[in-house]
Amino acid sequence: MPNEMQAQTLSCPNCGYNLSPGIKICPACNSHLLITTISQLSSFKKTTAAEAARQITKQCDTIREGDPDYAQAMLARGIAYLQLKNYTLATKSFERAIDKLPESAEAHYYYALSLIGGRRPMTLDSSKIERIEEFLNTALQLDDSKAHYHLLSYIIKKDYYEEKGLMVRGLSAGETLGNGNARGRDPEEIKQLLDQLILRDDKLIAAVRGEE
Repeated sequence: MPNEMQAQTLSCPNCGYNLSPGIKICPACNSHLLITTISQLSSFKKTTAAEAARQITKQCDTIREGDPDYAQAMLARGIAYLQLKNYTLATKSFERAIDKLPESAEAHYYYALSLIGGRRPMTLDSSKIERIEEFLNTALQLDDSKAHYHLLSYIIKKDYYEEKGLMVRGLSAGETLGNGNARGRDPEEIKQLLDQLILRDDKLIAAVRGEE
């Protein structure tokens, strides 16, 4: 009886080429399957971002601990599950990635985003917000050049601290937005950021998009 790995259909989300387990670069089109950002999912030509995410989770599941690319596979797997809004599996994958890649700003940022769990920030308890900020601040320390890192921090300051009438720690919401505005927005990353949480304030959403 074939095992689960043999039964899986593994194909490249960019060209549809049938892949062997453990492949990290498609031999037909040279697409890198171990993605490092969620925006890469929309660049694959053969499928939707959601289907690309499903294919990548299958492929990453064939890369075992001990493989030199295991940590990158866990990051890619987490990003793919984040796209699919499976926050439980996303967070578990990011935890494994961070354990092996402590200097990865992407792993820390996406882990922080996954901890929100598709909810509105103001509905989270203080301990969850503190944990989100811990990993988001680490991402910013490792790489402060990404607008979406700053804009997630801005969202938390506006929709959690200010909405609850709490004192904002560190930079003000306005200063944090200014930092985001000073960096070039990746439109797909901003779209994904807003898609991974709930916001009710149209002005806040416009500010995150840079439409103020």
